[in-house]
Amino acid sequence: MQKRCRLKKETRESVALKKIRNYAGVSQRTLAKLLGTTQSLINHHENGRTDNSEEFVQKVLKALNFGFEDYEKIRDGSDSSVELYHSCNSIIRALPPSKIEFVHKLLQNL
Repeated sequence: MQKRCRLKKETRESVALKKIRNYAGVSQRTLAKLLGTTQSLINHHENGRTDNSEEFVQKVLKALNFGFEDYEKIRDGSDSSVELYHSCNSIIRALPPSKIEFVHKLLQNL
């Protein structure tokens, strides 16, 4: 494991990982538990203190049910559809059961 770096160097990759975690509605602590690591390591990856290996990125994507294509879109700044999808998904998950049937019918009629 790499030593902790005092310098933060946010990269497109680190910003993308943070966005993905936020889109998934998961805290750093929860993601760390899913990956079997520590919250501070997740923080270091997201803030550019630790380089993001392809292996680590793949583990995060798998744990949060994202595809590599989603990651690439977010990393490259063309994530508006991905962001919109996950935003809608978060809203729907927060709805009470009585409203979900209404939304389902609405979506079927589009």
